Amino acid sequence: WEVTFLSAVLRTPTMPFVLLSAVLCAASARHLALDLGHPEVTIMMLTTNTTLSRDRVSGFLAKTPADIRSHVHFFTGVNHRDYTQQIEMVDQQNLAELSSHQKANGKVFPPGSKERSPGAFACALGHYALWQQASKTPGWTVVLEDDARVLPGMSMDKLLRVATSNQGGSPEFVWLEGRPCGPGFGTAAYAVSQTFARELLQRFRFHRVVDHFLIQEVAPRNAHGVCPPFADMPFTHGYKVGDQGLEGESEIRSS
Repeated sequence: WEVTFLSAVLRTPTMPFVLLSAVLCAASARHLALDLGHPEVTIMMLTTNTTLSRDRVSGFLAKTPADIRSHVHFFTGVNHRDYTQQIEMVDQQNLAELSSHQKANGKVFPPGSKERSPGAFACALGHYALWQQASKTPGWTVVLEDDARVLPGMSMDKLLRVATSNQGGSPEFVWLEGRPCGPGFGTAAYAVSQTFARELLQRFRFHRVVDHFLIQEVAPRNAHGVCPPFADMPFTHGYKVGDQGLEGESEIRSS
């Protein structure tokens, strides 16, 4: 797993981004002991080793308050463009250990579709790998995609209160951006408990796109999930023209 802690870098906003890029791409393999000062909440951002993702991370760092920024870990997912075929990506990736059934679904991902979607599989694989990390991490894990953006007025203390909220009983999954709580889809920001991360690993068979799985099968349409009031949402998503998310089907190009 390619995970790295950027606390020292993030506290130096003037540091050239080329150095940040080098750190993002560095591999510090094996399990990482997390010491965030808030031991019950871990924040992980899913990135890819692409110019687009590095630009997004730069934008995130530039606009995120220091008390949140200094607690973010970055997790490097799979770039589907590194493989010539989806089948090759499924067989050769080492981001997450998959069962034979999950691999079979991954090779025709999303199942039931006429067209394969290597980017959608790579995105789902990144979330699955973060659930594996969350399943080993006590407390809650906040999962962010690289296009997540902190809303004005948010602080680490506010984020912690929302992420570990007990609204609606004893939730194990909390949405931290508004689209899934309305008519939309998206997985830019959510919080998952350690116990429920283990359940997600059991339930997700790469049988559908990850945001459809989470929104329609997991939350908010059952007792596990919580949608905070929209006024309390910590994050939004930061799409740009030509930008299709971690699936990476298109990149922003300078005119």
